[in-house]
Amino acid sequence: MLIVSLFFLAFGLIYEYHSFGVYSAYMYGAFMIPLIFGALVFTVLRLTGTGAYASGAAGDIYLSGVITLTVYSVMKGALLIYGTDNPVISVYLYAGSALMAAGTGIFLIRYLKIRRA
Repeated sequence: MLIVSLFFLAFGLIYEYHSFGVYSAYMYGAFMIPLIFGALVFTVLRLTGTGAYASGAAGDIYLSGVITLTVYSVMKGALLIYGTDNPVISVYLYAGSALMAAGTGIFLIRYLKIRRA
């Protein structure tokens, strides 16, 4: 996820450079989503020894949600830079949040099931 964060940081900086002085917090802040919710979360899980519970479906679904939220942020930023808005992209916000919640739920179920055994 760190590489994904660096990619979106570079993408946002290059995009903002060519946007004729128009900026969007969604665009240049998009790199923070995979950095915080991806790299930081999984680093903490590994350091606490619970990273194994986040492997497989739980991790894949959660990371799909992180990427979906990142795409939402980039698209929202691009639309704001162009001076328009499209309510349809809010589907990405809801889908990304739902995927992250589902991945977290699967992680918690696996964690609690194994801890009780």
